[in-house]
Amino acid sequence: MMRNRMMNRVNRMGLAVLCGMVAGLAGAATVVGANDGNWDTAATWNTGVPTAIDKININQGVTVTVNNTQVTYTLAIGDSVATDGGTLVVDGGNLSFTDTGWCGIGYNTGGHLEITGNGAVSFAARVDLGVENKHTTLTTQ
Repeated sequence: MMRNRMMNRVNRMGLAVLCGMVAGLAGAATVVGANDGNWDTAATWNTGVPTAIDKININQGVTVTVNNTQVTYTLAIGDSVATDGGTLVVDGGNLSFTDTGWCGIGYNTGGHLEITGNGAVSFAARVDLGVENKHTTLTTQ
């Protein structure tokens, strides 16, 4: 009897944790670089500063700069079929991806990633560079 009560509590706690995880993923948004600027500046993005669970796109004509520590889930630089990709500059900052995160640079169009000033990018999972023979650059200084 006591064991059944304990198992019921464990099952309810597990269900609560699972629901919380699903709710967190449901909160993920696609955030698009709308203006040149720093990653942590709301005006750089179409919906404000992205969180670690968001999907991020940087498209043509936009340069986003990481100059501190940032974490993301997915990042696509040049993910629009119709336009050339934008640019992500990691200048003295650190950008890392969550465990299952993905990074595409020039996935559908060209894209540019520049790592300067002791900046670092840590990829946890998949990275695609220059898919479909698009113009893609990766620059380190």
